[in-house]
Amino acid sequence: MSNKILKIGRPYIKDSDNGVRLYSDLSLDNKKYTIWYEFDSKYKNAITFERIDGIVVNVLLYAMEHSLDITSDQPITEELMYSLENSLIPAISKNIHKYKRIKLLLKSEAGTLSNDSGVNAVGASASGGVDSFYTLLKHTGMEKSDFNVTHLTFFNAGASGAFGGDKARERYHERIDWIKSVADELGLEMVCVDTNINEFLKQGHEATNTYRTLAIPLLMQKLFSKYYFASSYEFAEFKFKETDTSFYDILNLPCLSTPNLKFYLSGAEVSRNEKLQFISKYPITYNKLNVCVAQAHNCSKCDKCRRTMIALYGLKKLDLYKNVFDVDYFNKHKHEYFRIMMALRSWKEVPVWHEWNDNYKLVRREVSLLDRFLGKITLLYRVMRRKIYKTSFGKSIYEKYVKKD
Repeated sequence: MSNKILKIGRPYIKDSDNGVRLYSDLSLDNKKYTIWYEFDSKYKNAITFERIDGIVVNVLLYAMEHSLDITSDQPITEELMYSLENSLIPAISKNIHKYKRIKLLLKSEAGTLSNDSGVNAVGASASGGVDSFYTLLKHTGMEKSDFNVTHLTFFNAGASGAFGGDKARERYHERIDWIKSVADELGLEMVCVDTNINEFLKQGHEATNTYRTLAIPLLMQKLFSKYYFASSYEFAEFKFKETDTSFYDILNLPCLSTPNLKFYLSGAEVSRNEKLQFISKYPITYNKLNVCVAQAHNCSKCDKCRRTMIALYGLKKLDLYKNVFDVDYFNKHKHEYFRIMMALRSWKEVPVWHEWNDNYKLVRREVSLLDRFLGKITLLYRVMRRKIYKTSFGKSIYEKYVKKD
């Protein structure tokens, strides 16, 4: 039985209230979905509409999940098509059961695109987190100036809300001024891109993050020649994992590169705590570090904030970050943080369990017997909570109250 077809319409550009938009009409099951990407007007000439590289990458995992062959009247870059057909699609479909092998029924074109601007920008994504800051600060002020970051990017590509919509867009706009202040302080250009692709995909963010993010520089191949993507995991942790593309980014990035734009994986050579040690030398992070997954600014109480605060405390750097974390609260409730750490350091179903374990090594002399005991109780509670989530009742609650956001 042959696959259904997802057709990507020929991209076109129109001015919008906030800049300029690249549109494309996706056709599936006799239904049309118009997707768009919105850029600042000054980047109008940088938009790559001659080829559909970025759109194909954006919908690739969606198509593989739903067994959809991809077609279009507009060509794809030949080198990218080769990598997708001969490396990525076979490897992912072989190792992740959720994704099926599909065909790219596309025309291809070889070679580079013309770049009339003469700009060979070097981009890096700005989330404000540890991985992001490590990548950014490592690639500024280097002797090899061709590899220094010139443009900081911030996209509404899922981190503000994986399923899109008004709430995700509000979070995205809440953070733009803050990200711009980082760019201004470092003397970098700022590139912000909004999109409605998230509403079409409706896939988990971490499960598609690499593809959502890197699709957008591929839409701007007349601007970017190099782009750094911050690694979430070390090289040794490579594996195919359905819930997180970051585990196999060492494969993703070379396969998604083109003759116009090369992607570089940054930070996989060090641990998260080594990254924290590195970025804590830079005062800009004392006021700008933002790791929170619960709200626009650090809440100091979600697991990611807790993990970062424990590590900074163990490195004797936490007081430097009193403007972005509630250090007083941490000092008063330190053992509550340790108990959560004791629970999660041994729970290997948690992707970052080893990072909690690294934190334990930094602070173990302060961990009490009570912390260890209550950590086991906390672990039992969390395991039971996850089991409930996996039931039909738990999934219905997720669909009703969480996924719609």
